[in-house]
Amino acid sequence: MSPTASSRDSAVPVAAGPAGDRPQTGGAAAPHDVALDGLGTFRLEIVHDLAAAEGDWRELEAHGEGHPFQSYGWIAVWYETIGRKAGIEPVIAILRDTDGQACLLLPLGLERGRLGTRIVALGDPVCDYHGPLVTRALAQGLTGPALEAFWAAVLKALPRADLVALTRQPPWLGTVANPLHALARHPYSAGAHGTRLGADWETFYAERRGTKTRRRFREKERRLEKFGPVAFEAVTGASRREALAGECLALKSRQLDEMQAARNPFSSPDVQAFFRAGACRLADADGFHLFRLSAGGETVAAALCLVGGGSLYYIVPVYQGGPYQRCSPGALLLHRIMQWSIERGCTRFDFTIGDEGYKADWADESWTLRYGVWPITPKGHVAALGMRSAIALKRWIKSRPAVFALVRRALALKTRILGQGGA
Repeated sequence: MSPTASSRDSAVPVAAGPAGDRPQTGGAAAPHDVALDGLGTFRLEIVHDLAAAEGDWRELEAHGEGHPFQSYGWIAVWYETIGRKAGIEPVIAILRDTDGQACLLLPLGLERGRLGTRIVALGDPVCDYHGPLVTRALAQGLTGPALEAFWAAVLKALPRADLVALTRQPPWLGTVANPLHALARHPYSAGAHGTRLGADWETFYAERRGTKTRRRFREKERRLEKFGPVAFEAVTGASRREALAGECLALKSRQLDEMQAARNPFSSPDVQAFFRAGACRLADADGFHLFRLSAGGETVAAALCLVGGGSLYYIVPVYQGGPYQRCSPGALLLHRIMQWSIERGCTRFDFTIGDEGYKADWADESWTLRYGVWPITPKGHVAALGMRSAIALKRWIKSRPAVFALVRRALALKTRILGQGGA
């Protein structure tokens, strides 16, 4: 599924200008024509308002290729709860054919910080993957010289900044290769995993798990039933979805703290606000699903998931420990969600970013996420060096279990000390 072309990220010989040279939000940069080798001439425009791009955005969602992390609804809720507060200005690149139809949309944003200005993908930290929405025909042809010409045109059209970065680019978008994976030549600090689903749950489960394992999980479910009737549901209704999202985030944050995780985005009030708002506003029709496994009316496991392009994306799974630990409620819920996915025609179960052991245990396919950095100014070169070094260091640490464990203990100790100091 990897693209056939590759391109090294490099410095762009464009000088940064004063802030006044940048297009203001709410408008669009002047469109200009772009000739793409073997594909024809297209028109590229930069839009600085989400609502102004909504029509093209939703059209590409419906008829193009991409991931649900780049859906209009997901990004709009992100911008209202996270992006606007962070001062990020939308910078949305739209490529149109000669009939004026949008055939590619890349949601980027201008981010200002103490170390300079950067143009980055919209959606962090709630998007496991980044990438464009694109028609299948264009994605298949956007390789080699055409890809290089497209990206050069985008870099030229973007507002002035110190650095342009594409992070967490997967090798595929739905059924086609992701052209930007070829541009982003550096491996990211974590990989991603998934499994192809079968035509029916019982056959798939029997093929992937042996008789003893299946028997053990039947015993675990009977053990869970001692706490009361066990029920699985895809939760509906805005108020119930919002309540479950809040419950999930609190439990996930606590789990990460107990695991001595290096970072805990779920402790952020803005991230919590995003998922609560998404649970209310993004219904099943938008691909945002909330699942719950209960025993005796008590939530013992839950998961926030996205569905799109024939895949279910397993993004925020949580489970209760304590007296439920021996019942493996998280694994039991995972089985139910896989069955639900198969029954609704999904062909892939995507565990998304992260190299946790249970993902590798189920996965029959894994892929390398990539990132690319294009420094524009001297300040951007310094920032790019820091970014590459940090990601390379993370990869090195994660590849050495003993070092990784030591770093996690050190970070946990630091967190406890800082917490005591602030008490």
